[in-house]
Amino acid sequence: MAEEGTSYFLDTSALVKLYHHELGSEIVEAWVANQAVQIWLSELARVELHSVFVRKVREGELTEAILQAVLECFREDLHSRFQV
Repeated sequence: MAEEGTSYFLDTSALVKLYHHELGSEIVEAWVANQAVQIWLSELARVELHSVFVRKVREGELTEAILQAVLECFREDLHSRFQV
């Protein structure tokens, strides 16, 4: 368990793991779930995350409906959980 005051900076590849299950998702989910941990993102992560998921739709891996749900969830997390 992380100590109070612990901070993690997530790059886009780690951030994607929160919204699309893949290897390493459980680790990133645990960091974000721990309220003692501050999660930092770059401003660029907003654009990059959107780009990753649009590509997944274009390649047929996700539907447009899932894309919209992911982006809405991310917008909520930006306001409630992440520091930019």
